[in-house]
Amino acid sequence: MLWTVLASVSFALFAQPIAVADEPYVGAQGGQRPECAKVRHHAPYRGYGFHHIVEVENQCRKDLSCRITTNTNSEPEQLEVPKGTARSVTMFAGSPASEFRSTVHCN
Repeated sequence: MLWTVLASVSFALFAQPIAVADEPYVGAQGGQRPECAKVRHHAPYRGYGFHHIVEVENQCRKDLSCRITTNTNSEPEQLEVPKGTARSVTMFAGSPASEFRSTVHCN
């Protein structure tokens, strides 16, 4: 009886699948950009690790050119975001880390 209870508790604690929802988005921690450039990042779990995704939404009256880095990928990515649109870039795929920091500079 005791083994049945222990096995059930162990299964309940350790056999749960790991899942992270795409929401809520968290704003980028660093960088300079106009207020009309909205930046979010998230790290959804995709089968074998977390994908570090940065999204820029351009609410400005002109197109934006953004330079993006993260603490998990220091190689800058250039992202062109036309006015009135949103674009995203995957900065790291398959990371063991569920959290990351992003820096986004736009002009």
